[in-house]
Amino acid sequence: MFDHIHFMDFDFSIPTTFEELEKNKERLRPIYQNMDDYSAYLKNDRKNVTFTLEGESRTIGLVPISSFAESHLLYIQVFSLMNTGKHFNTRRKNYSSYLLLYTYEGNGILEYENKKYEMSKGMGFFIDCRKPHSYYTNGAAWFHSVLHFNGKTASWFYKRFNESGSVNFYCPIDGFYQSELEQLLKGYQEISPYREFEVSMKLESLLMKLLKDKNKDSQAIPDYIKYLQRYMESNFTNQLTLDGLSSFAGVSKFHLSREFKKYTGYSPNAYLIELRISKAKLLLSNSSLPIYKISELSGFMNEVNFINLFKSRTGATPTAYRGGTGPGK
Repeated sequence: MFDHIHFMDFDFSIPTTFEELEKNKERLRPIYQNMDDYSAYLKNDRKNVTFTLEGESRTIGLVPISSFAESHLLYIQVFSLMNTGKHFNTRRKNYSSYLLLYTYEGNGILEYENKKYEMSKGMGFFIDCRKPHSYYTNGAAWFHSVLHFNGKTASWFYKRFNESGSVNFYCPIDGFYQSELEQLLKGYQEISPYREFEVSMKLESLLMKLLKDKNKDSQAIPDYIKYLQRYMESNFTNQLTLDGLSSFAGVSKFHLSREFKKYTGYSPNAYLIELRISKAKLLLSNSSLPIYKISELSGFMNEVNFINLFKSRTGATPTAYRGGTGPGK
């Protein structure tokens, strides 16, 4: 397990609190090698975290994170293997990070959003570290990994994962989680001009598999949702209304609104707008048609409404998008 992954080892045989660590911060300076001011980091984080370290910690060395990766990709902040004793605990809030924790042996406890989750072999959790939380050893020992990450789509993955109101998951030790994690860490430590892109792709793959695995036992998508989605994709340039869509689906508009968002991630109206905006982008990029005509061909019968919606969704007016001055152009 974790063959060919290079770690820095730290020994906390004697339980060490945040205050004691701060007095001896030089011990862990290599972990934070890409931080401009480690002392300022500790001082700032002191307001939001308390912990007691006990046991052994194996941490991968950090590599610089480019501003491009911070703005556009998923990226690793910290990864550690923790073989902790009974005194280990962490209490944190207001930390700009998402955390995947996975248990290999022993037992732990997570307290998060007024719930308590028991961790045992093969169990893990996915949380937003800006929210108050604590986790600690439950018993004599807890062998687990912690993966802190962030990035452009991190919040989307977290929200979808937490839709059920539960942040825990189970995957056997020989399942996909460990294999995906090791591939991610190998990519992270490789020297390559494409490293940040590869890490982002592998981290996204891990998160997507977690999301799909959590929802594998969910009810299959109803046929009327599938048929309605295809109908909208073929007729979005027409004047579709919620009443008309609910009549087509054979359910009430209130039921449709709830179920459509549950299975697609969009309300019917939002999905319709996204289809029309995508069509408008295509026409703006590949034709010289005037804006009012593109509005009509995309399903917007009101040019002003089209311009306002386009700008709210893309950050640019149709004219700016066509001229190549909008975001992402």
